[in-house]
Amino acid sequence: AKGTNSMQVTPPLWRMKDVKGAHDLAEEVGRIYGYDKIPVTLPEGSITPPDRDHRIHHLRDALVALGYYELLPLSLLSPELVQKCNSDPEKCVHIGNPIGEEVSLLQPCVMPQLLEHASHNMLFVDDALKTFHWGNIFTPDGQVLAFGGLLSSRTETTPAQEPFLRLKRDIVTALKHVGYVADLEPSKGQLNAVAHAGRSASISVSGKEVGSLFEVLPAVRERFDLPHRSAALTINLDALLKIPPSPRHAKPVPQYP
Repeated sequence: AKGTNSMQVTPPLWRMKDVKGAHDLAEEVGRIYGYDKIPVTLPEGSITPPDRDHRIHHLRDALVALGYYELLPLSLLSPELVQKCNSDPEKCVHIGNPIGEEVSLLQPCVMPQLLEHASHNMLFVDDALKTFHWGNIFTPDGQVLAFGGLLSSRTETTPAQEPFLRLKRDIVTALKHVGYVADLEPSKGQLNAVAHAGRSASISVSGKEVGSLFEVLPAVRERFDLPHRSAALTINLDALLKIPPSPRHAKPVPQYP
């Protein structure tokens, strides 16, 4: 067509079934023009690696260095497990065609998986079970990337060894390794369903609340057969990763002690 970059082509009747698309037309043009006259051009593509955000990996590595174990559970839960965590299964996101009732709900929080794992593995530790995991949590309003941690003591503790204080120290250290300075204040907003109202705190970074630290309710501990006090934390990673970290500067090791 004149004045445009398009061309109207009508193949002969005996080629109607052969020439059906632009690739067939290009093949015909090349055959008529001569394949030997077409210059050889190697394909090009950029191999520059894309930008990656390593902050979550730094947080995981810091907690592993502090003695924590990372869990990799499924995001699917049973209504019974949700009820054990003081939540209503009817308010969770349901799977349309689940393979079984035990995997019929999408996780509304990171705590159920941590508590269930602790109930099965508490006898395999000497002092305390320290675990964490991260992933998407699902609500009727959408999904959020969340992080959760649990420190459950197997024996009676002294005031200096309280799980709440130990978990507080560890998460502050881990966040500092990522480049964040965390502040903790008494909780004022909505608490987690398994949180003790009198033993909970909000975690803030740069003046913005990004998570909560709390002691697990005694009634919930009993349901999961946890013998002594347990502390847990949840962090909204979507909110945390929107805050730019502070640069970390390494100092040389002193030459003399």
